[in-house]
Amino acid sequence: MFKIRHLLPLAALAAVLGYAVPSSAETIIDEWATVKAPSPPELKSVTLDPKTTAILVVDMLKQTCNEQRRPRCVAAIPKIEKLLAAARANGVTVIYSLFPSPSPATFPNPVIGDYVPALAPKGDEPVVTAYVDKFMLGDKDTGLQKILKDKGSRPSFRLVPRRIMASSSRQSWPHCVALT
Repeated sequence: MFKIRHLLPLAALAAVLGYAVPSSAETIIDEWATVKAPSPPELKSVTLDPKTTAILVVDMLKQTCNEQRRPRCVAAIPKIEKLLAAARANGVTVIYSLFPSPSPATFPNPVIGDYVPALAPKGDEPVVTAYVDKFMLGDKDTGLQKILKDKGSRPSFRLVPRRIMASSSRQSWPHCVALT
């Protein structure tokens, strides 16, 4: 026995298909030239408390930040160097991150000496090792939360997948940050 309730999903589908407006293009590539990018956001000055502010420098390694692989990364070095100098001069905590190699046989695990010299840690600036979440490496705590707490910094950002300040690793694009 066929009931009318079996026809309702088909009727709904027919209504949707009947009112669907066909697109003038088949793919996004067909419309690429007509897409207008939004205006850039307005830049605003902010005031940060050096006692509760930290900068996390992520994966700025010679192996990936060089003229052959990423010339734009190299072009950014002076700006990042200036930011780090100002941060240090004002007592801001600077923390470094390294990533463990997914295949040490073909790409050895980076060490802190692999950092671009102009951006390398100074003195006893802390270093954490992690993949995407700089607070965790697998099921192990990287110590980043403790470093921030001990320095009096309140984390206002959490990496979701990578990159707060700067990174030269290919996997860091696009960068995403979420408030915590």
